[in-house]
This record gives sequence, structure tokens and C-alpha cells, in this order.
Amino acid sequence: MGQVAVVIACPSAPPGPPTAVSGAASVETKLKVYALFKQDTEGDANGPRPVLMELAGTFKYDAWSKLKGMSKKAATRAYIELVESTT
Repeated sequence: MGQVAVVIACPSAPPGPPTAVSGAASVETKLKVYALFKQDTEGDANGPRPVLMELAGTFKYDAWSKLKGMSKKAATRAYIELVESTT
């Protein structure tokens, strides 16, 4: 499985460039950060699931869809805790 690059912006961070999750973080951690960010900013996963030939998109969509029903507040809190624990 290939690496999935995820660049994130912390909602509580001061204005400026997004924070990159450490390259040493596992793919699973990066997917979780991506999913929490999407849940916080867009809510539940929407639209069609990417085709299997688009592996990165499929993994990202699946990680996001697992958070269905999570509130924006809970996603924000979990996102910040996860980002702080990986930096």
C-alpha cells in the first residue's frame, strides 16, 4: 500500500500555512486525521465512493464514512487531540 499524503489545517491554529502531519505518522493515523477534518468541515461523507482504481481516494472516503453521525464538536475535539499527539 502506498503512502497517503495528508496536509491539514487545525481549526484552532492561528492563520498561516496548514500543519503537516509528521511523515513518520502511520498511514492509518493520516487517514484518521483526514477523516476527522472532513467530518468537522463537511459533515457526513457524501457523494459516490471513489472507484477501486483510485486507491487513495477510496481509503480516504472509507475512513471518513466510518465517522458518520459524529458531531462537528466531537470531530473538532478529536482532530485537535490527534494532531497534537502526532506533532
